[in-house]
Amino acid sequence: MGTPNWAGAAASAIRSFVRQNKEKLPQVAFFCTQGSSGAGKVFQDLENECGKKPLSTLVLRSKEVAQGLGEKSIYQFIKQLK
Repeated sequence: MGTPNWAGAAASAIRSFVRQNKEKLPQVAFFCTQGSSGAGKVFQDLENECGKKPLSTLVLRSKEVAQGLGEKSIYQFIKQLK
């Protein structure tokens, strides 16, 4: 599941989704888009909310994506899911 980092918090829609569906999620992986920092708190909050450790996490920073540097990180994220 993915979310923007809004001042160190996941989007409210994702938090609601997790609360309503956590029992239906056998495994999870998280990705976060952000301008600077704070993804660790977002991931920890999501992990606490769903009660599961993620198989993989990915942070995509705006600047890196704009420079075309996100592709390698995305590949590693996906590779960890297999």
